[in-house]
Amino acid sequence: ALKQKPDSRRAVQGLFDVRARLVAEIDQDIAVGDVDAAHDLLDALRTLPNAEAEVAQLETSLETLEKVRPLLAKAAGLLQQGKADQPEGGSALDLYRDVQTLDPQKSVVEQGILQVQRAVLDRALAAVAQNDFAGADRELARAQVIRPGSQQMRDVHERVDDLREQRATGVLNQARTALDAGNLALATKLAAQARAVDPGLGALEPFAEQLINARLYASYKPGQVF
Repeated sequence: ALKQKPDSRRAVQGLFDVRARLVAEIDQDIAVGDVDAAHDLLDALRTLPNAEAEVAQLETSLETLEKVRPLLAKAAGLLQQGKADQPEGGSALDLYRDVQTLDPQKSVVEQGILQVQRAVLDRALAAVAQNDFAGADRELARAQVIRPGSQQMRDVHERVDDLREQRATGVLNQARTALDAGNLALATKLAAQARAVDPGLGALEPFAEQLINARLYASYKPGQVF
């Protein structure tokens, strides 16, 4: 139509719409990693007038995709093998970081990094299940570096804190029982264990004062007669 009527505004607008649709579809193919479909549509885009800028930009994006696709596949394999963030220099996280450098806008990279963080957070929960709260703290610190402030990071951190408080409270209750039974040595030992689990537990300081009173005054209070 444009050849027959070069001043046709409808024909010019039609070609513009076709070009815009092709660019959008190629962008989508690149986003999902469909290299073949992107190449086919890019060949069609090259035949349109005034498409040189879009073609150059999309060619660059396609070249980047062809570089990162094998890296993403390898990263997914390492993740399945349990090599989420270790060993250093040969983990899924390292490959996702490499892809992020090549293509910062690639959404699949963000999902991969969150999967890596999830694996580290799972290790933190596994440590809690073994009452290893120091190990859980180390894993939480590693997870925080991977993606600071993520929702899953906050959720697991809150869960670990709740479990920590529950565990420390339980041990402290055992210490109270030991103190009531007159076993000062066991009460002291259990109180130390509770403090190691959760140093910020509010009930620790009052109980520490009870221990001091038990040592000095055999648990008698001012005014008592014996």
